[in-house]
Amino acid sequence: MSAETQPPLTRSEVRALLTHYRVTGHAPPTDAAVDTWLNELRGHSAGECHAALTVLQTQHHGRIAPADVIDRIRIARAHPAGRAAVPAQRRSGITRERAVAARDRGIDAVYAAMGWARTPDRDAAIGVRCPFCKANSGQACGPLSRDRLGRRERRDRLTGLHPSRLDAARTTTGTTP
Repeated sequence: MSAETQPPLTRSEVRALLTHYRVTGHAPPTDAAVDTWLNELRGHSAGECHAALTVLQTQHHGRIAPADVIDRIRIARAHPAGRAAVPAQRRSGITRERAVAARDRGIDAVYAAMGWARTPDRDAAIGVRCPFCKANSGQACGPLSRDRLGRRERRDRLTGLHPSRLDAARTTTGTTP
């Protein structure tokens, strides 16, 4: 950051910086030390001094002098951290159909790697809303085993879906078991 965008350093900010970074040791900074640092760092902002002291504290061993801070600020001004603007992602090439196809390829790869068999009943039933647990199309049935009316329905072990959902898919497609 440059000094043009931030207000100049004040006496209380110098005292806070010296105390925070323990530049004067564990004792609080004296008025003479604050005056010396304020005169040396005149023309620089508190943000620049803070950034310089942060870097110097990790790299510098021994006492930090105002000249060290000024050198660090000079380096930072000469080589600003150029943040490249992140370009907006173009979503024109990604369609819902392509995303669904990629998801299905991934699921097929996992099933093949694990040695699991895909059941056509589940593939057909997942596209239908579950009348028991009210799971939307494309979502798996929840672990609900009893609805508000007290009806009990356990999920099928093979498909992980409620039997009423499997029946609804069969009636939609017109197939019978």
